[in-house]
Amino acid sequence: ILWENTGEYGRLQELVGRNLGTDPFAGQRATIRAAFHPYVDGQSARRVVEATQEYIDRNGVPMRRGLSLLRQLKIRHIFGPYVPNPYGDPHKVPITALLITYNEILHIEQVLENLKFVDEIIVVDAFSTDGTAEVASSYPGVTFIQRPFKNYTDQKSFALSQASHDWVLFTDADERIPDTLLDEIFRAVNQPREEVTAYFFRRLFMFRDKKLRFSGWQTDKNIRLFRKSKARYTEQRLVHERLEVEGRTACLTNRLIHFCYTGFDQYLRKMQLYGKLKALEAFGQNQKFTYLKLCMKPFWKFFYNYVCRLGFLDGTRGITICYLGALEDLERFRVLKRTEREFRAAQFSLPRLSKERYLVSGLVT
Repeated sequence: ILWENTGEYGRLQELVGRNLGTDPFAGQRATIRAAFHPYVDGQSARRVVEATQEYIDRNGVPMRRGLSLLRQLKIRHIFGPYVPNPYGDPHKVPITALLITYNEILHIEQVLENLKFVDEIIVVDAFSTDGTAEVASSYPGVTFIQRPFKNYTDQKSFALSQASHDWVLFTDADERIPDTLLDEIFRAVNQPREEVTAYFFRRLFMFRDKKLRFSGWQTDKNIRLFRKSKARYTEQRLVHERLEVEGRTACLTNRLIHFCYTGFDQYLRKMQLYGKLKALEAFGQNQKFTYLKLCMKPFWKFFYNYVCRLGFLDGTRGITICYLGALEDLERFRVLKRTEREFRAAQFSLPRLSKERYLVSGLVT
């Protein structure tokens, strides 16, 4: 190694060039390179493959190297429990995977690849403008449908009606099914417990590819796998839709991976949409706007998730998620106030206008 001590930034290029041109160790490096790697013809990888095949032909496949207990525990901690080849034996009971999308270009190809194990994939898209439609519609084996978005319950109910098979797997574009969960899914549909018609999935939240352990998400679970003939979405919920199930439910052990946060603006728009839909839901249920709720609800939601649900242990990520969650409540009461005001104004010209007819009239902004 050659060192040049200089305090002049302008001479840096000159000194580096001089060292490269007067390298006293060039000959030694050439000797070492010739001894350890004499091939410069670009065929090294081919020679490795040929040598490996020759060894196998002569000696057979080497025995598997046993792992120490410590190494086995480390592997289990990183990748989860061992799954005995989940792709080995094809499952018997057919499954339909359902997906609703809008501008999911960051996730669409990966989630469709992740769902290749099912027998049918149906994507219901709300007229995406970022290339999602082009990718999904051209993906092999995907039934692609475009339909205007009214609310989550309406869109998911429509998607459910399109499923050809009784067992349905509903995922979001930003969710992934690891092999350990896949194995449980196969077992659930092929060896169902008595009278279990729906399964909850716990979710592991990823914040910019890092685990979000607290901030109110640690106990989150949703029904993702269920029988179409035994379930339907209740019409009273516009967001965070609720599935009414006929029969027993159970919860799978392994977690669904949810990439909940890719950027501040993207998550902010999602929270604003959730807030608007919750406001319209509350308006339809005759809930009233008050300034006390406007001031206290967002503050309480941040405090509850950040302090009571240990969001502070997630560091700056916890602050961001809890703050955006509070903004959802703030948006909900802002929209509720505006909707009540616009509804009263509409009643001047349409005195018999009910809240139910107003919500479906197209007058809601």
